Amino acid sequence: MSRTIKLIVIHCAASPNGKVLGSASKSAAAVIDQWHAQRGFRRQPAAIAAYNPSLKAIGYHFILDVDGTKSTGRALNEVGAHVAGHNANSIDVCMMDTDQYSTAQWGELSSLVKALLAKYPGVPVLGHRDLSPDLNGDGTVEPSRWTKTCSDFTVANWLAAGMKPQAKNVLPADVPATHLPVAAYPGSPPSAATSLAGAGCFMLRSPHKTPSRIHYCRSS
Repeated sequence: MSRTIKLIVIHCAASPNGKVLGSASKSAAAVIDQWHAQRGFRRQPAAIAAYNPSLKAIGYHFILDVDGTKSTGRALNEVGAHVAGHNANSIDVCMMDTDQYSTAQWGELSSLVKALLAKYPGVPVLGHRDLSPDLNGDGTVEPSRWTKTCSDFTVANWLAAGMKPQAKNVLPADVPATHLPVAAYPGSPPSAATSLAGAGCFMLRSPHKTPSRIHYCRSS
């Protein structure tokens, strides 16, 4: 089945920052396939037979793990399950982590988006939150109207900067100390974290339903 692609949508998985999801025995896509199966997602039998037959439920097309590993879910010509109202004509990329991504992920995201834009010239690249309803019809979706906060970075700014991320969206271990915002180390930005007992520990309150809280301590 051929599709007319009108959007490339970037998501985040709301998983713990800095934690690789995949392993030698199971890719990140395979893990997410289990998550999506538990939520009732199902791929069509013909699509399963044609591409990644071990993945019965996954809604995403691409997953970028923290170590930069790219794994695939649904085929490009297969309708995804990732953003209501736009699935039929979009391709998605899901970044593991919540709001800070490794340099390996950023590099792979850049390469992947460039390849997709070469295949689908002129297609807009947006974050999931950018597709929230424009309630007053002014052409702008303000943060107060976001139904989701992912991709947890402003995709338009990333594109305008030549696909270079802001330091606040790069895992601290990957950012030179002189470039770190004061609030970013050893904890997370105050708007996203509550300090816990012990230096370098914080609790992320995820904007997504699952997980709702993530305890994360950075080793010194």
